[in-house]
Amino acid sequence: MDKFLFGRYIPGHSWVHRLDPRAKLVLCFMYVLVVFFANNLWTYLLLTVLLLASVAATAISLRIFLRGLRPLLWLLIFTVLIQVFFGAGGHVYWSWGILSVT
Repeated sequence: MDKFLFGRYIPGHSWVHRLDPRAKLVLCFMYVLVVFFANNLWTYLLLTVLLLASVAATAISLRIFLRGLRPLLWLLIFTVLIQVFFGAGGHVYWSWGILSVT
C-alpha cells in the first residue's frame, strides 16, 4: 500500500506547496471545469501544457507523478474507450451495430 500515491501528500518546498489550500482547490475546480468544455485539439493541448506546468511547479518528478496515476490507468483507458465507441458527433470512421468510431 506504500506504493499507492494517488491523493497522498508528498512533502516539498515549492511555491505550490506553500499556496493556500483554498486557492489550490479553486484552481483544481477551474481546471476540471475547463476539461468538461474541451472539444478540440487546441484546448487539449492547452490542458496538457497546464498540467505539465503544474507538475513542474511542484518540483515533484514526472516519474513520481506518473506512478501516482498508475492505479487509475484502467479507469482512464475505460473512459477513453467509452468516448471513442459511444461518443456522438463528427465524421464516422467505423461503424458496427451500435458501436461507431467518430
